[in-house]
Amino acid sequence: MEKLSVFCYGEIGIDNIIEADQLPTPEIAVFPKSESYHVGGAAANTGIWLAHMGVAVGLSGNAVGNDQYGDLLISRLKEYSNLDLNLVQVQEGIPTPFTRAIVTPDGERSFLIFYYPETPKIPFTLDQLNGARYLALDLYGGEERLEAAKKAHTAGVKTAIGDVVWKDHPCCLLRVSRLIPEVIYVTFFQALMCASTHTSCR
Repeated sequence: MEKLSVFCYGEIGIDNIIEADQLPTPEIAVFPKSESYHVGGAAANTGIWLAHMGVAVGLSGNAVGNDQYGDLLISRLKEYSNLDLNLVQVQEGIPTPFTRAIVTPDGERSFLIFYYPETPKIPFTLDQLNGARYLALDLYGGEERLEAAKKAHTAGVKTAIGDVVWKDHPCCLLRVSRLIPEVIYVTFFQALMCASTHTSCR
């Protein structure tokens, strides 16, 4: 594939979106109005949005299973020609991570999250960047996320962390800022727009 502009590293899985009038309570069943399945995980969702906007983007993070959800996930990801899937590993004997999200009429979401913590993580290396100027990173994993940010920083690659709205967010202060001062704190929307227009997020 051509040189990349952005490399996304983090969660890769499936989202099961369930629409219901209310949340279930003890002994009270709820009958959902609808359900649907989508690509899930911060890294995967960032990757497909960037690819949709014409950005050459790579993707890696956790492995996915050789199972029904894994097949669905890979088939959905392959719909985006600008998305390089060479580093998305399918492994035998593990389940594909997934999230069940119950969405109520007020727009609130309640989550049941399966298998992300224990799913094997693909170690990040600088070779994976393949020319990318930005690393899009989520902080939902473990030390492998910090190691990825450190390596990118030493190589002069700017790191954009999604889902962090303000710079002094405790997650940033405690886990990243003290270790890596040159990290870009942006929302996913800002990161997507910066990458798609090839402008700086600073």
